[in-house]
Amino acid sequence: MKTYNKIITGLCILSIIGCGVYVEKKYADRDTKAPQINFEKDSITKSVKAKTKELLQGVNAKDDVDGNVTDSVLVENIIKKENTKNEFDISYIAFDKAGNCGEAKRTLKYEDYYGPRFAIKQPLRFPLNAVSGISELAQAYDCFDADLTPYILVEGMDKITSLDAKEGSYECTFKVKNSVGDISELPVSIELYNSDSEELLVPQIILSDYAVYVPKGENFNYKEYIKNIQDSGTTLYVDDGNMVEVTDASTKTKSLVTEAVAEGREGNWINISEINFETDLDENVPGKYTGTYSYESSKTGLKGKTTIYIIVE
Repeated sequence: MKTYNKIITGLCILSIIGCGVYVEKKYADRDTKAPQINFEKDSITKSVKAKTKELLQGVNAKDDVDGNVTDSVLVENIIKKENTKNEFDISYIAFDKAGNCGEAKRTLKYEDYYGPRFAIKQPLRFPLNAVSGISELAQAYDCFDADLTPYILVEGMDKITSLDAKEGSYECTFKVKNSVGDISELPVSIELYNSDSEELLVPQIILSDYAVYVPKGENFNYKEYIKNIQDSGTTLYVDDGNMVEVTDASTKTKSLVTEAVAEGREGNWINISEINFETDLDENVPGKYTGTYSYESSKTGLKGKTTIYIIVE
């Protein structure tokens, strides 16, 4: 009986030793090395509209055991580099069959990237206590087609929405941040007026945009943003003096006339010379500038002014 027990004990010990050796060998043979990701180029230039397939161009991955695992490569994230205009770190990951994950990153330059921008579609001029929300003042967007309007902060908003607000101009600043952490700011002046005063009679110069972005060195044409002038209930259209050549069908003669005449536009017209434009703009120096349109009504003698914000990038 004792001999039998010894045999059983010995077999158990041998079994345990065998299992240990097996486990150790299997562990030693286990694939623990991650795939290696390689790039044809350490930097790529793409559009912000580029699809994932384009961002994977020139990327391959190899594994010591599984060989080519390029099909497993994914874009992990894209993070903007600090203190750069359009450079990002783009990170990639790749997997082998054992589940090991390899990582690598390179530089991505978005050729058409720009940070958050503001759109102002109406004059920043309101009756007292009439401004109730940011969306009435401005909208915001970026090159990724993101609507950033809900994230706009307005420094000084409390002053213009206060029940104690008085007539006058208030200096405010629009601020917004986009998904990659870029922050844009735009100082503006918001005017409040008493709707019971003669301010209602002041002519309004209506523009297509009240905040415009101009590439550095590009000419800014103030005329193209004028839509019309509202003067005592009358809409005045502006003949900007642009001349075009037209041919008289009956006489076959050619002559130069203004675009308004050539197109046969009907309505009340004034010449561009009746609108004054002043600005501190320097198209060759990036920065934020203002321009002021002014027009004096021939009916009331009152002068209306409108501000446009010009951002040179």
